[in-house]
Amino acid sequence: MDSEDVLRVLDSGKHNIFQWLTFFKLGFVYLRGCWHVLAIIFMGAVPSHWCARPEDTNSTHYYPDGECSVTFEQGGTNVTEECSYGYEYGKEFDSTIATDFDLVCKNDYQVDLSTTIYMIGSALGAILITPLSDKYGRKKVLLVSLWIQGVFGIGVAFVQSYIAFVITRFVVALLNMAIALIAYVMITELFTTKKRTLPSVGVNFFWSWGIMTLALFGYLIRDWRHMQILITVPNFITVFTRVNTLALDQQKMEIAPQNGQKCGKNKHTPTLHGNMFVNLAISGAVEMPACLTCMYVLERTGRRKPLVCFMLLCGVMNIVTIFVPAETASGVNLQPLTITFAMIGKFGITGAYSTVYLMSAEIFPTSVRNQAVGLSSFFENCGSISAPFIVYGRIHDSSNL
Repeated sequence: MDSEDVLRVLDSGKHNIFQWLTFFKLGFVYLRGCWHVLAIIFMGAVPSHWCARPEDTNSTHYYPDGECSVTFEQGGTNVTEECSYGYEYGKEFDSTIATDFDLVCKNDYQVDLSTTIYMIGSALGAILITPLSDKYGRKKVLLVSLWIQGVFGIGVAFVQSYIAFVITRFVVALLNMAIALIAYVMITELFTTKKRTLPSVGVNFFWSWGIMTLALFGYLIRDWRHMQILITVPNFITVFTRVNTLALDQQKMEIAPQNGQKCGKNKHTPTLHGNMFVNLAISGAVEMPACLTCMYVLERTGRRKPLVCFMLLCGVMNIVTIFVPAETASGVNLQPLTITFAMIGKFGITGAYSTVYLMSAEIFPTSVRNQAVGLSSFFENCGSISAPFIVYGRIHDSSNL
């Protein structure tokens, strides 16, 4: 009797509740991972800023000249130089890493650099930690990773330098990708082949909800340290659910003797024009119809054709947005049209993402599945590593036009 036979027993009887309860638990683990990936949108937000004035300077002879320079009178002539006395910031946020560490003007690239380093951590975690779950078991590695990440996640909120922020976030990323991949593989292994599509694609609903709840958190909590603590605390909920999980595991294992054998088992939507909180929430909401479409199509047409169609839709829509002007010759604002095309592209990439992950989990054997999915995800993260500076370059090119 193999694992598929045991899963069919679970599917067909009262024990089915174990599968779906575990699905929702793992879905929550998947959801809170989204917060760590995207929180930098708000934690690294750059509010309006200008040069600070020295207290002993006559304000009529010393005044900000734009965001990054100051003009003052010296020897009867006006002299312009970079901000010598630090910066003052607007009230859009109580604090961000940009305001705490002065990551503006000549240092503004460091916010995107921190994201790139985070993504390097994700890539390394995908290939270094996921093999451990194949060797030592999914649940053990998942729980230990969650707890270690929780410790470093809380530590992020108390750092006092940019370097310390980058290092602690790197460790958070190293574990975050591995946690997500292990949780995903556990979900695919919970269900029989015929019933796998629904939960394997459905778990992406949790990612969508994670995006939308993060938009709400960002709107309500304008201090980046408080935000970091909020998104990290859920890691420790697993400590309190551990006892119940063990009880359910015992229920699962009791099925096997009755049948003869035991067995075990993804930046930057807010850079669009408009309200950053609303844009992020919309980008999360648009993923839900994409997941529903993906569920319907994959059950009826297989994997490869939908994957090609979703990728083409995403690519075409993202290219189209490049050629949409900010407004028409008559002054009609076309920014809503740009956002619409971008969201259709987001719809396409969500479908493609859901499909390719399911394909990766299906084509590899159980003994190396997590390692293989992690290796596949490594290439996904290669794109994420370069993305922050692609966006950074585009914004700065636009500002120099």
